[in-house]
Amino acid sequence: MFQPLLDVFAQSTHLPQAPQKKPLKLGLKWYGDGVEDFKSCCFYHVLSSHYDISFTDKNTCDLFLRGFLFHDKDLIECAKLRMMFMGENARIDFNLYDFGMGFDDLSFHDRYLRVPLYYLSLWMFFKLAMGPNSPFQIDESIQRAFYALSPDKSPDHPYSENAHHGTITLNTSFSDNYPHLHALASDQSDPTKRAFASFVASNPKAPVRNAFYQLLNAYRPIGGGGGVFNTIGGPVANKWEFLSQYKFNLCFENSRGYGYTTEKIIDAYFAHTIPIYWGNPAVAKDFNPKSFVNVHDFKDFDEAIDFIVYLDTHPNAYLEMLHTHPLNSIEGQPRFYQDLSFEKILGFLQKALDCQEIYHEHSLYPAHDDPMFLYSGKQLCKFLAKKILKRLGKLSS
Repeated sequence: MFQPLLDVFAQSTHLPQAPQKKPLKLGLKWYGDGVEDFKSCCFYHVLSSHYDISFTDKNTCDLFLRGFLFHDKDLIECAKLRMMFMGENARIDFNLYDFGMGFDDLSFHDRYLRVPLYYLSLWMFFKLAMGPNSPFQIDESIQRAFYALSPDKSPDHPYSENAHHGTITLNTSFSDNYPHLHALASDQSDPTKRAFASFVASNPKAPVRNAFYQLLNAYRPIGGGGGVFNTIGGPVANKWEFLSQYKFNLCFENSRGYGYTTEKIIDAYFAHTIPIYWGNPAVAKDFNPKSFVNVHDFKDFDEAIDFIVYLDTHPNAYLEMLHTHPLNSIEGQPRFYQDLSFEKILGFLQKALDCQEIYHEHSLYPAHDDPMFLYSGKQLCKFLAKKILKRLGKLSS
C-alpha cells in the first residue's frame, strides 16, 4: 500500500529554514520543456529554499546543471561548474562533470550523491496526494511548507505538470480522476477481486522483459496498456488508474543495472498493486523484498512465475504482501536507503556550489565538430565501432 511509503517521503521533504537566500545563476539543460519541467522537479524545490534562482546561459552561470543524456557543444564550451543528474542506465563521466547525482550506488567523496529516479517520481505522487478528495493523508504542516516555497501554486487552484507518461492536472478531484484507485485506497473495494496483471511499456527493445511477459501471459492473460503488447486498442490515458484495476503489475526496467531503480516500481506501489520487478539486482536495498516480487531472487523465470501463481491463488498470501511496508526498517524505523532526504540533497548541492575547485579537465575536450568528443563510455564505443566498420567497408571495396 502507498500510504506508509508516502508518510516516510513526506517527512523526508523537511528543509531547514534559510537565514537569507543567496542569488544563484543556473545554466540548465533539462529534459522535456527545460526550465518549466525543471521547476516541477524536487531539485528546484530544494534549491529555491535557500537560493533566489535565475536562469541564464552557460557562460554567465554559477552552475551548469544537465539532466539525463544530452550530447552537444554546450557542455564542452562551458568552463563553469558542471553537474549531471543521471536518471537513465548510463554512467556519469567525472572527467566531464565536477559533481553528479544518479542511481549508481557508489562513493566518490563530496562529488556524488545517489538520488535514484524513483525518489524524484515520489515528488509527483506527493503533490497528487494533496489534491481534493484524496484518500491519502499528509500532515498539514508539511503541506504548508510546500506551498510556502511554491508561491505560484495554491491549494485552491488546479495546475498542470509533465509526468513521465504525460501531462497531469494537480489539485483536481482525486476520486474523479482515479475512481478505482480511490476505492482501493479508501478500503471500499476488494483488491483480490481484480483482473490478473497489467503491463505498460513503450520500448520494444527490452528482450528480458518481453520474454518474461510471454511466459507469464501463458499462465493468465495480461492487460497491456502501452505501445508494447497492447490489448486494449491503444495506449492508456491514465496509467495509474489502469494499473489499479489489476492485482499485479509487470514493471521490469528496460535494462539491467546495479542501483538502477526507476519510477516503474513506484507506479505500482501508488496504484495499490504488487510489483513484479526486474532490473536492479540490488533493489532490495531500496525496497522491502517482502513487499514485491523480485525476479532476481529466483533461479529462473519459471520459478518466479510459480511464486506469482501461488500469490494469485492464495488470497491471504497476496494480501500479506500487498499490505507490507514498501521500505526497509533501520533501527526499527522505515527509511529510504542511505537516509535520502531533501535536506541531504540540499547539503550536497550547497557543498558543490561552495566548492572553489573545478575538477573537470576542460582542456581535454576542445570545441570540435566531430561528435566523438561529445560521447563517453558505452556510447563512445558504439560510435567508434561504427567508424571502424565504415572504414573497413571502404577498404574492402
